[in-house]
Amino acid sequence: MNKKELIKAITVHEKTDVNKQQAETMLNVLINIIKDALLNDDNLALKGFGTFTIHHLAERKGHNPRTGDVITIAACRKPVFNE
Repeated sequence: MNKKELIKAITVHEKTDVNKQQAETMLNVLINIIKDALLNDDNLALKGFGTFTIHHLAERKGHNPRTGDVITIAACRKPVFNE
């Protein structure tokens, strides 16, 4: 299911009384709240659904698959969802 299909599912669900524009706004707000929490290194736990967290990956060595050269992969933050 993609975002457009999710918005449609929200509008036709029997427990909602919202139009497409309202559903899209609510979904965008939810996505932005999750993004903001993760950007601030906060975990977001939704009981009965799952938890969004950030994993910090250290700088590490890797290999270029084309040339076989050793490369340095920069440290990064990775969003993770756990049920």
